[in-house]
Amino acid sequence: MSNIAGGASVGQRDNQEDAYKIVFQSEQDPGGDVLMMVADGMGGHVGGEIASNLALEKFEQHFISGSNSPRPRERMKESAFVANEALRSRIEQHPELRGMGCTLLCALKLHDRVVWASIGDSHLYLYRSRQLKKINADHSIYGELMERVAAGKITQEEADAHPRKNALRSAVTGEDISLIDLNTAKLSPGDTLVLASDGLDTISQTQIAEVLDAAKRGGPEAQVQALLDAVKQVGKPTQDNTTIIVYRQGGGTALRAPTDSRWRLSNGAARRGLAGNPLALVGAGAAGAALLGVLGFLMFRPPEPLPPEPLIVEHEPDVEVVRPIDGGTIPEQNVIPEDGADETPPEDATPPEEEVIPEVPVNRNPIEESPYPAQRPDFAEPAEEQPLDPLTPPEPQEGEAPQDAEPSAEPEAAPEEPTPSDQTEPDATEGELQPIGE
Repeated sequence: MSNIAGGASVGQRDNQEDAYKIVFQSEQDPGGDVLMMVADGMGGHVGGEIASNLALEKFEQHFISGSNSPRPRERMKESAFVANEALRSRIEQHPELRGMGCTLLCALKLHDRVVWASIGDSHLYLYRSRQLKKINADHSIYGELMERVAAGKITQEEADAHPRKNALRSAVTGEDISLIDLNTAKLSPGDTLVLASDGLDTISQTQIAEVLDAAKRGGPEAQVQALLDAVKQVGKPTQDNTTIIVYRQGGGTALRAPTDSRWRLSNGAARRGLAGNPLALVGAGAAGAALLGVLGFLMFRPPEPLPPEPLIVEHEPDVEVVRPIDGGTIPEQNVIPEDGADETPPEDATPPEEEVIPEVPVNRNPIEESPYPAQRPDFAEPAEEQPLDPLTPPEPQEGEAPQDAEPSAEPEAAPEEPTPSDQTEPDATEGELQPIGE
């Protein structure tokens, strides 16, 4: 029985704008490490399909063969920016595709943990002991509303009834990425990961957990089909595309990288394996003696400079991306509408009554961790990241300073808030995320 499976349904849409991909580290060992990807396309029938498939293709290419970064999260961040640039280039070549985009959720099962990069509102669930928890950040307006519910500023009913709850604060559109969730969690034997587009929202998290439990004897393939069937049985007239990947963690991890590995693995498992292998310990001792002799020869030579770390440009948004003002409304020109939404109301339509949204602090850093730790499961504590490259030096022990640590920069003073008379409308042509429609 395979430990991973994926599937998709069109729902009530005319075509499939979602895309998913499962990439094994080794074709010889399907039970080893694996890269799982889901993208939910938007921007019209043609544009959404192109965006989702192009983003996954470019992410996979850069992650496997284009990146030199030894760190999993850094490599995933680079790959997400490369995918975004691919959309920018395609739109420049074909202006008729302007407005297309997609969400992007990529999860790497690496030994006994999962590392993910998430942009948009696609879901990454962790199912353990019949409990289901969403562990990635939600970059929709609803995700921000839920933070206010947790803070006691609004009620759950108010969040559920918000007319713009499905609009996105961040997506892969070819413009600068506003928010990206980069994080990691520990996995235990028997844990189940579920990656899904928002079409799965038709059923509740309680129902998702019940379906996973009822179909667990059939493995991930049966669980994927059971979830798709549960969504279909609801009979929602406007049912969106639904895409699901289910992965179940096994009980062991490989100590050696396979010969046909598509990416270099961390050496953490190999280090743990030395303790129970006497021959390996003898070999390590001999190697240590030889190393001491080499060090004695080199100790009088000046050290050579270390190569520079890979440079990754941080993308700061040019405009505010959903920055509620006290007594005001969410600026719709900076919010990506849900696919299929009518962007321009009729001229004779009565303007809607403005909704007062309480002020909430917004993280201006484009790289964010999951923003609501209080909702994160106790069993999903972020694990210490291990390098992909076996030659990477080990992490410093407690109390030791990192060898390549750089002095921390002084925090910049927060800019003064402009008075109402000084505020100007942002230029709609520079840097903002344009509304996405059909």
